[in-house]
Amino acid sequence: MKQNHLTGQVYIPSVNSGYFFTKEEQDVQDKISSLYQKKKENKKLIKQHRDKKDRDIRKDLQTKNREIEGLVKLLRFQQHDLISKNQNVRSLSRPIKPKHYVGMFESTLSRTLGMIADEESNDLIIVEVFQSHNEILRQLLEKGFTYNGEEYVYFSSSSGQIKTRKAVFMKKSQWKKHQRTLMGGLSIEEINNKGGINPNKLLSYMMLANSATTRWEVNLREIVVVDDMETIVEGIVDFVDDETFQISREEKEITIKQTDGVGFCLPSVSNKAFMFRGPWMKGLIVPVPFDKYNGKTTKVTDCWNKTWDIVDNGIKIILHKSQFKLADYYESWEEYIDKFEKYHCEMAIGNVEDDHFKDATLTYQMLQTLTDVTDDELKEISQITVNKINKVGRDKEVILDLLGVVEENKNKNFLQQAIELYPSIINDKYTRKVISDTKKSYVKNARAGKIELPNAKYTYVVPDVVAWMDWLFNKQVNPKGILGKEQVSCKLFEDGKRLDILRSPHLYREHGLRDNVVNEETSKWFITNCIYVSVDSLLSKLLQYDSDGDKLLIIVDSTLVRAVERNMDGVVPLVYNMRSSDKKIISNEEIFTSLIAGFNANIGEISNSISRAWHSKEISHGVLEDIKILCALNNAEIDYSKTLWRPEVPKGIAARINKYQRGKLPHVFHYAKDKKMKNVMPLGNHTLDRLIKFIPSTKIHFADLFGEFDWKMLMSNHNITLDSKKNKTIVEKYDQLNKQKKGIIKEEADENKGRKSAERYFFNYVKREMLKIHNNTKYIANVLVYYLYKVKNSESKDTLWNSFGKEIIDNLKCNLEKTKICEDCQKRRIERKQGKKFCDVCAAKREKERLRKINFARKKNVQKAL
Repeated sequence: MKQNHLTGQVYIPSVNSGYFFTKEEQDVQDKISSLYQKKKENKKLIKQHRDKKDRDIRKDLQTKNREIEGLVKLLRFQQHDLISKNQNVRSLSRPIKPKHYVGMFESTLSRTLGMIADEESNDLIIVEVFQSHNEILRQLLEKGFTYNGEEYVYFSSSSGQIKTRKAVFMKKSQWKKHQRTLMGGLSIEEINNKGGINPNKLLSYMMLANSATTRWEVNLREIVVVDDMETIVEGIVDFVDDETFQISREEKEITIKQTDGVGFCLPSVSNKAFMFRGPWMKGLIVPVPFDKYNGKTTKVTDCWNKTWDIVDNGIKIILHKSQFKLADYYESWEEYIDKFEKYHCEMAIGNVEDDHFKDATLTYQMLQTLTDVTDDELKEISQITVNKINKVGRDKEVILDLLGVVEENKNKNFLQQAIELYPSIINDKYTRKVISDTKKSYVKNARAGKIELPNAKYTYVVPDVVAWMDWLFNKQVNPKGILGKEQVSCKLFEDGKRLDILRSPHLYREHGLRDNVVNEETSKWFITNCIYVSVDSLLSKLLQYDSDGDKLLIIVDSTLVRAVERNMDGVVPLVYNMRSSDKKIISNEEIFTSLIAGFNANIGEISNSISRAWHSKEISHGVLEDIKILCALNNAEIDYSKTLWRPEVPKGIAARINKYQRGKLPHVFHYAKDKKMKNVMPLGNHTLDRLIKFIPSTKIHFADLFGEFDWKMLMSNHNITLDSKKNKTIVEKYDQLNKQKKGIIKEEADENKGRKSAERYFFNYVKREMLKIHNNTKYIANVLVYYLYKVKNSESKDTLWNSFGKEIIDNLKCNLEKTKICEDCQKRRIERKQGKKFCDVCAAKREKERLRKINFARKKNVQKAL
């Protein structure tokens, strides 16, 4: 199976709940906005009147602002009253503009609705619900809304969207047409007839169709779904009681669902691990030659108690019930297949295991839990990063690696593609500016704890599959497999290496130290580059991972491993109960209640409290106990949008942990989270504080490494000038749009669309606007290359490359076919048709050397003659 690069996007509108105001509600909102504008102006005046003599003026302005706050409260009450009394179907009262569209990766959902890549569609509309507009959401859920003569109904919200207060609506006509397709042939009524479901889990499962995927043509009759493999693992843990929050160190028998989220396929289906999605289905599928396993039987029992023979029935894929979220709502696997085929449902593939594994970096969270690290160890750990910073500009490989022009990057942007094709472009002003900016970002990230380590890799985690086959085919109740309790196996690392295994988020001391085993036996069954974990291990509890596609960071660096050994001495996994709410009969009211509850999840605040705790003056036993409690609370909060359960913290415990909500954040947050210096702690003696001191920020001195750059290589027409009116208009329009860049991107990003999505919107917008002047992208690209490279020689060409990069790459490829590299310097290019072997510079050097030899020979002959 080849790696799928999920880059195609469709564009759908994203608006906020204020876009559904009635005229009366909007009139009140306009008054509120006007008052806030007046308050803002008063604040500016207060700052301007700082002298003692202006005290009365300040007091007067402050009084006015308090009056404004009072008026705003009254108006908000009036507006809320109007909203509550509304009985009509709301309409999207403002027009959707180009700026409202956000990118959404191609998915089962986009393909089912017939959306076209890189085009805008109003089939779906995202609504961000302001906190004061919950009643508007209730009405939208109950009655839908209208826009441009179309009715819209609520579709769903992913866990991530619930956390950001967003709801996705769909055209009613599309929902009626495709409801059964997107719901695996089921309906809400049928789900309710089976006892209902946790509403937010239902929404999350519905949104599986929106995962970035490509279609997967798979024969469902070659699949069987079996119950999950659960084993009992004995070990010492710190148990956090979810009622008293007392922590006790105990030896316990822990039940672990080893196959949680993972299934297995024969290598003939895929030789790589891959993510998949289907109606109500998700998870990881890993190739295992289970047809070669010599077990007691080839028969297995599925989730519905039907027996299948792996050989006789031609089974190639074995999934687990944890991957089939609504298995209990079907009478059999055959019923699922029938509905799947009847309603033209789709299976899809997401990310596929990498071909090349780029060296990964640590994070500040992984370093902040290591409180006992020496300066010498920090120096060694940061050596690769420091060397890279110092070599920028003077080392070819470092420059290309910094710019992402490496084999591991299979999704290079246009500039990266150009550098790969024509390295001399690195000598252009713009590319050097990119190098300079990238280096600054690299230094900032390094000071934020993103340290490169040799051969550090991220890869999928799966259980020992031999234990799984022992359980499935030999019916062993508690199999051990071929890995010992403290062993893992990953082909990316040598046999016998001591590994530090980590996962994000990393909150407590969650460094999993294990010995790597790679031998003939493991190579027979562990055929991927995943990390295989012993089923007799509590690693999944220590790192809090599932095998549904979670990736672990694996570190082999001996210096870091040595430091981790010290810091992990006496540390055991944290264990705590994670509950869920009961099933509910699904209705608009239940969905509303669940969404509002999910909107109130607050993960970042607890995570920040944990960071403050780790940066305490002294990491005492009491601080560590507080961190354990905060970790348990944080993980409950992470799942809250789905489970709708959070524990109640006793008052005494709350008083203890609430102190970490106050005060400045650790100094590293200046680099990791862009916090202002005044809002972070001063540099101290913590590991991360000392690391910052080792990270240099030297000036770049560029060496001549890539040869002379000829900007004409980026054009298909070398006769372009700016003499014509059309070309001048193109240039003027480009400059006008480029001046708007910062403002448009900021506005888009502020709409909660994210920086990358905002930039993508802007560059597409530029292209559309430029095509209104001249409907030929290649011609526009030629004019702009001439203008920015020849006329302006600008170091700001970001908009050009992101808007017309494809055309420039096409030009470059065409021109490169006409040229070849100088055989001497390997830098400069010469035209093939001239039949030359050397560039003019090298040819001149060769001629000079030839003449020197001739003159030397003549002098020698003259001397002999004398």
